[in-house]
Amino acid sequence: MQQFTARPIHFISLRIKLLLGFTVVYSVISVATYGWFYRYSTDKAMQRIQQDLVETLMGAVKGIDVEEFQTLAQVKVPEGQILPLGNPLYQKHQEWLNLVHQIEPRANPYTFVVGSKPYEVLFIGDYLRITHPDSSTSFRESYIAVPAKTRLYQGLTRLTITLTPYRDKWGYWVSAYGPIKTVQGKVVGGIGVDFRADHVIEVERGIQRNLTIAFTITYLSLFILVYLISDILTNPIAKLAKVTEQIGAGKYHQTLSDLRGRKIPDEISTLAAMFEQMVDKVRQREEMLQEYSQSLEEKVEQRTEELQSKNSQLKQTLLHLQQTQTQLVHSEKMSSLGQLVAGIAHEINNPANFIHGNLTHLQNYVQDLLLLIQLYQQYYPDSVPEIQAEAQRVDLEFMQADLPKMLSSIRSGTERIRQIVLSLRNFSRMDEAEFKSVNIHEGIDSTLLILHHRLVGRAERPEIKVVKDYGDLPLVECYPGQLNQVFMNILTNAIDAVEESTPTNHKQITIRTSVIDRQWVQIAIADNGVGIPPEIQPYIFNPFFTTKPIGKGTGMGMSISYQIVTKKHGGKLEFFSTLGKGSEFLIQIPIRQEVSKDK
Repeated sequence: MQQFTARPIHFISLRIKLLLGFTVVYSVISVATYGWFYRYSTDKAMQRIQQDLVETLMGAVKGIDVEEFQTLAQVKVPEGQILPLGNPLYQKHQEWLNLVHQIEPRANPYTFVVGSKPYEVLFIGDYLRITHPDSSTSFRESYIAVPAKTRLYQGLTRLTITLTPYRDKWGYWVSAYGPIKTVQGKVVGGIGVDFRADHVIEVERGIQRNLTIAFTITYLSLFILVYLISDILTNPIAKLAKVTEQIGAGKYHQTLSDLRGRKIPDEISTLAAMFEQMVDKVRQREEMLQEYSQSLEEKVEQRTEELQSKNSQLKQTLLHLQQTQTQLVHSEKMSSLGQLVAGIAHEINNPANFIHGNLTHLQNYVQDLLLLIQLYQQYYPDSVPEIQAEAQRVDLEFMQADLPKMLSSIRSGTERIRQIVLSLRNFSRMDEAEFKSVNIHEGIDSTLLILHHRLVGRAERPEIKVVKDYGDLPLVECYPGQLNQVFMNILTNAIDAVEESTPTNHKQITIRTSVIDRQWVQIAIADNGVGIPPEIQPYIFNPFFTTKPIGKGTGMGMSISYQIVTKKHGGKLEFFSTLGKGSEFLIQIPIRQEVSKDK
């Protein structure tokens, strides 16, 4: 009987392929996810540090006595001394700086005034004189804020924050500066608050360490899970292939009882049973052939032809079996590929969020550069001919006007991507965060702030006025993110409706909040737009229903909003609309969510 061919030299098992595929896919996804999580966590930590810096600075500015500070700034230091230690105003000022440090132990506060030279400041008070008198500044010590450090000099006119660690002769710092003003608004000096940069570096390293540990544990857990799954999938196929090879070699006593007798029947057990039946028939035919071979010679040829016919059927059956086995493996691969594609599609949201998050910083940098160019043109209008020629060549005026519009267009594009992906995710499975007690008015105001660019007046229409009639609401237990999404969807539709109304109409959106029966809060959002036609009002909350043109609406916003209010919060979402006069949406949710919490 023909023997089965041996395995090729470079044979790679299905299990190894699955594990290698998982490792490659997880590596790609984990690198992208790690980068996003690291940037997100670091930004959050830096925001907290920035908030602490600003709060400490604002508290220090409020606590200073401006008149005493003006008097102290004019004090002369006795000959042979660097500090006016005998001056009671100076002692009081240093005690105040020490109090600021006691309130925020990370803070090293100091004060300064403008000097007589360009970009010169004179240090008045300094907390380091208490803790490091040998390395601190002296009273009215001069310091030139060279162009690389103009942030100190800018602190005399506006709030200036530096979160990138920098080094001076006193160490590495992150800083915030602000002006000291009189009641009349006159700037008489500045105050600075420094945090040691070691704290920022320690926060970043802690985030990196925690993310590395989390991703390592996740990888090991998923690797073990994939290994176990691959064992379940490949072992039956490998056993079936081995038995097939042995039967092909003429060893018909082989059985597949462990595959055929599974507790839960599946395709493998059915295939094993059919295979054993086929092998049993082949064995019976061969026994019959041996018996007939002992009979008359005239039957030998007939039986030989039957045997050849049966052998041909066996070959066809084995070929069919191999084809079926190949189809099973292919089906498993396609299933894994489908899951992989779905996961990669989900990760599209990560780079979109990354781009969108950095647009704000990019816009701030561009605005600062444009402001610097304007100041240069204002104070140095007659520049050298080479600069004037280059400005004409690049069309500097057009670039200054067009660059902010270009950034705005990029922001609109990334916002559209994020909204579509977020809408799809929220529609399929809503946010799983716990209930939180929040101020509903803050969520509405935040949403209005995001939509501010759509409310301002344009050449084709006047400004859309927003009238707020807020009641006295308590803190409400809800999913804040999801409720803000409801506000966003309803307000966006209201703006669209107002924009479509007659251009001469007074465009207005009214938001009213109130408490009902001491157990519910109601948010009413009304507009004087075009209204909703009666024939489509029953379909407003249906998924994928939209009256907007292709590319502008997904038809998911109101459906998701209805699910959030009614399913997630146990509330009510209703609307009343008159064609040509406007619409009003009423949102009612309980103040407390005891039932939802129990669930």
